[in-house]
Parts: sequence; C-alpha cells; structure tokens
Amino acid sequence: MVTLSTEPGNWLLLGPCAMAGLCALLHRTTASQAALRGWWFGCGLFGSGASWVFVPMHVYGAIPAPVALVLAALFCAFMAVLFTILPAWLFNLCYRQQQQAPLIALGFASLWAMGEGTRSWILSGFPWLMLGTSQAPDGPLAGWGPIVGVYGISFLIALTGAAAYLSLTTHRHYRLPLLYALLAWLIAPVLKQISWTHPAGPPISVDLVQPDIPQGIKWQPDQRRRILDHYLEMSRQSWGKDWVVWPETALPFTRQEAATLLDELARQANRQGSTLVSGIVDQIDQGRYHNSIMVLGESPGLYHKRRLVPFGEYVPFESWVRKIGGFFDLPMSSFIPGPSKQPLLQIGGIPTAAFVCYEVVYPGLVAKDSREAELLLTVSNDTWFGRSIAPAQHLQMAQMRALETGKWLIRGTNNGISAIVDHRGQVIRRAPVFQPWLLSGPAGGRLLLGAGAPCH
Repeated sequence: MVTLSTEPGNWLLLGPCAMAGLCALLHRTTASQAALRGWWFGCGLFGSGASWVFVPMHVYGAIPAPVALVLAALFCAFMAVLFTILPAWLFNLCYRQQQQAPLIALGFASLWAMGEGTRSWILSGFPWLMLGTSQAPDGPLAGWGPIVGVYGISFLIALTGAAAYLSLTTHRHYRLPLLYALLAWLIAPVLKQISWTHPAGPPISVDLVQPDIPQGIKWQPDQRRRILDHYLEMSRQSWGKDWVVWPETALPFTRQEAATLLDELARQANRQGSTLVSGIVDQIDQGRYHNSIMVLGESPGLYHKRRLVPFGEYVPFESWVRKIGGFFDLPMSSFIPGPSKQPLLQIGGIPTAAFVCYEVVYPGLVAKDSREAELLLTVSNDTWFGRSIAPAQHLQMAQMRALETGKWLIRGTNNGISAIVDHRGQVIRRAPVFQPWLLSGPAGGRLLLGAGAPCH
C-alpha cells in the first residue's frame, strides 16, 4: 500500500492505512513475531516499489530472467532485513505491554521515521520509497515539507495510521493521538500558503535536450558520431537560451577524449550568450572515472557525483561479486565518488546545487547544498529503469526536494521524465517518456527569506 500511495498510483490514503495495518500487526505480539511480520512487510514494500531492479539486471546485464528474478527478490529481502526488521522489533520490545496510547503511537511513528533515516546512509544509502514522498506536491501534508522535510511528513503519516488503529481498539480517552495527528493535517493547508523563499532575480530561459538514446548502443564506438550529431541537431535552435542542458553521461566518451569538441562547444556557447550543461565521464586514470556534470560558457565548472549506485557505478567486494553475472560488468561501472565538499556550480552566473541521477533522492544532501544555491539541477539517465514505475517515482522524489528547499529544480534526462519544477514542487513543464524531446521553459532562482536582496 505504501508503494501505491506514491507515483504513479498516488492513492494518498493508502499510506496511513498501511501504517495502521503494520501497527496492528506489531502490537501485542512476541518480539520474534514482530520481527518476522516486519520483514514480510518490508518484502512487500521493496518487492512492489523496487521491483524495477530486475530491469537493468536482465535487459542490460544479460542475466537470464529466472536468475535476475531471484537476484531481485534477494535484494528486496535484504532491504527488508536492513530497514524494517529492526524498527518492528524495537517497537514491539518497547511498547507491547504499554497501555498509554499516546506513547505507543509516538513510538511507532518515531521508529518508522528513524528507519527511513537510516536508509540514507547505510551501505551508501537507498532512500527510495519514503512514506512522506507521497505528499509531493499536492498532498494534504505537503505544507509541512519546508518545515519538517520528508522524514517529518513520514512521521505524521505513521502517527496518523497508528493513532487511528489505537482509537479503534482502546478506550475513548485514548483517542488523543488521533486528534493531534488530525490537527497536523488541518494546519498543513495554511502552511502551504507561506513562501519560505523569495525571487533572487529575473527568470532565465532553459532548454532541456531529451535525446532518447537507446542504452544498448550508447557505448558502442561506431555510434559515437551518430549520437553527437543527434545532440547537436536537437540543440541547434536552443543556442541563445540562458541554459542548454544535456542529460547524464550525454556524450559516449570521456571529457579528455572530447577536449577539442568541448572547446568548440564552449566557444559557441559564449558567442550565443548561452551556458551548456552536460553530464560527462571524467577519466582520472586507467580504469577509474568520475560521473560528472560539466559547465561550458560563462563561468565553466565541473561537479563530480558523490553518491554512487552500488553494482551500477561501482561494485562492492569487486573481486568476487563480478563473477556472479554480466550485470556487474556494465559499461562504466568503475566510477569513484567525488569529494564530499565541492563548490556550487556557477551556471550563467547563478549559484546552482547540482546532483547526478539518484543523488537527488537524498534529502540531507540536497538540503545541505541548497542553502546558498538559487537553483537546483539534476541530470539522469533513467533508461536503466525501462518501462517500470521508477521514472515516475524518481521525478516525484525530485519534486519533494524542490518543495523542501523552496527552490526551482531543473531535471534533464535521456529518455524521460525531463521536467522544470517550481519552488512548490509543481511540474511547470515536462517531456513525454521514451521520445526525443526539446523541453523549453522558464526557471526562477530563489533565496531563503532574509538572504540576499529584500523580498519584493
């Protein structure tokens, strides 16, 4: 039910219902029963919401479907062990004999939110399927986003579910937690009317190039010229816009190999008064690479991705894991993370917090980088997800980051969903999936209230 409460299902009431059901399963059972039930709940959560991991393994990793299915199931079961067994066991241990409904509800909601928080850092983090993400951008609790963030909204949803369960199964005077939870829902629409940031300057014009390059040909040497020509042709009418954005690892060669081409693109951008932003592979030495964002034109710059995808961009326990299957020999799976502290990119003179691919789903990372930024930028290649629910999930998580920070977000992808998102998390422009598309629209830099120029 948690998965269905997020995109593309967007059945928002299923979130509290799922939490009510989980609280009922864990309350007044033995510790071992609670751990097992929590694990089954986690298997259902990740099995439904992260089932897309099958696609890159089978479609792009050439692992036979039965083997890929088993590996995907093992991944989901492992995620459930890490992130749902412990909160379930702790809740039961602490509250199974507790008679005070407020403490039970608060304990359940706190442990659920803490469990989500651990997903952002254990084993480099997998902050997917956060309960609070369902509220972006138009959910009833969306107004809390800039104040308590996605974890706080997850807490409120879990509190609502637990309080609803307890109000139905305990004495009437134990319904106080439900009243508190409902009060949070009633306050949220008022909070949504508040602007926590203000415009930092006039809007800029942005063109997002979505080329829809098939993943199967992207790294083939004989396709390089064709791919480059495709980008240049799609971008031909974009010169003169403030920003021209190409997606993650747009060019099928390294920054060093493309030095002459990039110099020419930089000169063209300067002549036209544009800034070209592109994903690029930056080679450090033989066999080691950064997954980077490059800025050409005014204020050139380079950003290196810090949070890498396990088994996609690097291989933990590489010496023996690569023997399992072809999936672990995907092209460019030898990336190393960039420095943890990097200066903001100055894109056309605008301080911009940049993120590559699923870095944007890390709430803490985005919040930290966005403080001094006027805009958020993320580039991705969601082709790996295939025709699964993941692209819609990925976009909604990016929308939550825009909502939390109060900053516009520019999202360029290879095959969708490219989008321009405003400071309230609303998609202003979006491209269709699995189509070449040139997405044009405005974007506005914003600063926190009290920072920079006075609010007009």
